[in-house]
Amino acid sequence: MRKLYLALFFSILWTSTVLATEEIGGINYELNENKHTAKVVSGSYSGSIVIPETVKFKKEDYRVTEIGEGAFCGGKTSLYGSVGAPILSIEIPNSVINIGSFAFCKCINLTSINIPSSVLRIEQCAFAGCTSLSSIILNEGLTYIGTDAFAICTHLNKITIPSSLTSMGSTVFYHCTSIKNIVWNAKHCADFNGTTDSPFSCYSTFDLATYLSVDHFHRSFNGDKDMYRNIWTTSITFGDEVEHIPAYLCSNFQSELRNVVIPDNVKTIGDGAFSGCLNLISVQFGNGLTEIGKDAFSGTAINTLVIPDNVTSINQGAFSGCPLKTLTIGKCVVSIGSQAFSIYGQYPKLISIMSYALVPPPIDNSVFAYMVDDNELEEKLEKINLYVREKAFDAYNASEVWKEMNIDYFPNDIRTYSLTVNSADKSMGATSPNGEYDEEEEVVISALPKAGYQFDHWNDGSKDNPRTIKVTGNLTYTAYFAPATPKYKYTLAVSASNPLEGAAIGGGVFESGAQATLAAVANTGYHFTQWADGNTDNPRIVTVVADATYIANFAQDPVAPTLYELNIAPENAAQGWTTEGCAYESGAQVMIYAHPAEGYQFEQWSDSNKDNPRFLTMTEEVNLTAKFVEKTTTGVSAANSSDTSAQKIVRDGQVYVLRGDKLYTLQGQEVK
Repeated sequence: MRKLYLALFFSILWTSTVLATEEIGGINYELNENKHTAKVVSGSYSGSIVIPETVKFKKEDYRVTEIGEGAFCGGKTSLYGSVGAPILSIEIPNSVINIGSFAFCKCINLTSINIPSSVLRIEQCAFAGCTSLSSIILNEGLTYIGTDAFAICTHLNKITIPSSLTSMGSTVFYHCTSIKNIVWNAKHCADFNGTTDSPFSCYSTFDLATYLSVDHFHRSFNGDKDMYRNIWTTSITFGDEVEHIPAYLCSNFQSELRNVVIPDNVKTIGDGAFSGCLNLISVQFGNGLTEIGKDAFSGTAINTLVIPDNVTSINQGAFSGCPLKTLTIGKCVVSIGSQAFSIYGQYPKLISIMSYALVPPPIDNSVFAYMVDDNELEEKLEKINLYVREKAFDAYNASEVWKEMNIDYFPNDIRTYSLTVNSADKSMGATSPNGEYDEEEEVVISALPKAGYQFDHWNDGSKDNPRTIKVTGNLTYTAYFAPATPKYKYTLAVSASNPLEGAAIGGGVFESGAQATLAAVANTGYHFTQWADGNTDNPRIVTVVADATYIANFAQDPVAPTLYELNIAPENAAQGWTTEGCAYESGAQVMIYAHPAEGYQFEQWSDSNKDNPRFLTMTEEVNLTAKFVEKTTTGVSAANSSDTSAQKIVRDGQVYVLRGDKLYTLQGQEVK
């Protein structure tokens, strides 16, 4: 019973997520109810197929995001058996993000395909065996192509790889025997693992008729008779955004691929990238190259080689087996791997080496060796003429292996390079200068926009114009222009919230984007507080983007209070005491009091006033003394002689005067 409940639970869970396959508009879909997405699945398809971006089922819209595994391959997810669906064309919507394995396998009537930019992945064998497919458009956005995805597409004559691609499976274009031209734009695609993994290779004994007729897809080795190779591609072009050429990308191109140009943006060339390209006779490296991988050009026919100045590493066997006659080594090379320039089976043709490296790169005996076989090595170093810079002459003569060569220095040690300065669009502007310049020479280059345009940037991102560059090699600078931005004018109005308190300055008419400096100036007795928008900067810098008003607010400076001194004391300290005086603010109420000593009585203040205690309002400086007299036994008594209600007390360490129920400080201020 428990198993029955669990089965029922998972059945309900599944049906709430994916509905049963539904045919909508002649196409079968698997619908995901939670995500409201649809996947194209297998069915009976023929003719021209248009897949919509969305389909409607039970009044709900489902976005078509995937073409499922084997969808148009008759439901078969392999490379054997009957051919795929007899479709003539397919329109994939810009909602699909994944094309599944074997999706169009052996659709032999399909002639062209446009992969929209929404597609991120094409899985293995997706279009394998589409033998009539002559046009494939892979748009930017694609990041992955699976193993054998376009294998046996024998009518393809050109393929362009987008810059967004980051990885490929093996033998993606296996036995695509009509691909003459490859355009490779992938900025940094992952390396391939070896010659058997190259995306453009095929077995030499592959038989298409057998492949299409037998019940299995067979790639068998037959000793040395079978090998991966490409005998059809004649050109490969690398885009300007490419930074890395993957390992083994073009290995065993035994076709008429004769020349390769590496653009300036390429920094690294992977291991074996062009190994075994038997007819490759020249390679032109870009100035940005820093590393050449292991066996990268081994077994090619290159006879003249110039390693650019930015290269630091030439790895093991990089040019082994190449019939080099002349070799130029750039000034930054610090590492050369074993057998990097060795030759097999024939006497070396290397006649001269020109090294611009001031410090001899460490090398072993195998780097320039003649290899009789894998175990025997014969040196012919004394037959090589080595030219070095004069200031490096002694270093090479003292360096192992290098010193065995016939060393001389360049008769003219000044190197000249080509400087190319051009405009991306000559209708917008011109540039200058172009020409040949000495190494390390400084040159001022300029971009000159035409009317209605403005300089934007150079190809290396710099916005300086004109700018000074130092010639370190063959250099190319491209100036980019843009339509001139119209200069609108705006008015800034500045004022004070109260002109009696201050003024504001800095307003006026300015061009859009200008920087305006505003300032608030306070009148005497006032100070600036803030602008009306809350900003407290003064002065204040604003960027002009529209008409605007700025109002300065001020406040009155604080007024110092007027103080008056009260000086009070007994006329004779032995006869009594008084409260103490100090400075008081104008208008302050003060109580003064004179207390006679024993045997004395208060008579009057020095201004003849006889009030005791006495209350004063401070409006001026006051100087008073208290006069005491001896007590008399006559009937006439001094003023207030009977007043004994005031006394000094101490509270919390402070002395106060207590009179009746009121408490005063010694300075005569009442304590509330």
